[in-house]
Amino acid sequence: MPTQSQRYARLLKAQKLVKARDEAELEGTQSQRSALEDEDKFLFSLMENGSQSDLFDPMMISRRLEKNARNEAVLDNLIVKQRKTLLQSTRRCDVIDEKRKAAEDLEERKELAKMLEEYVAAKIVKDTSLG
Repeated sequence: MPTQSQRYARLLKAQKLVKARDEAELEGTQSQRSALEDEDKFLFSLMENGSQSDLFDPMMISRRLEKNARNEAVLDNLIVKQRKTLLQSTRRCDVIDEKRKAAEDLEERKELAKMLEEYVAAKIVKDTSLG
């Protein structure tokens, strides 16, 4: 039967996987946001400098910039939520780890108390058998 600290260790391992997933989701969203920013820079440079060909319509570029602005706002909100979720996951890992350490300390103290009790009992038996 697993001890309390072993159960906390398993729970901590699972929670660390959740935290890693949250980190990956946040990183993915941030990279999407960064890609939109890069696209915006490119589109602005097209609008400012013009294009070598007539392939890029200024209206099309402005519509794309508006769409990017809406997408960036959505991603900004999602990033805020994902950061909050990641902070909660991190805090859960910290709390579980603290409980695991406390359980290990308690188990160690119980083991030492049991060893001390056995030693004292053996010493008493030894001393009384001599007399």
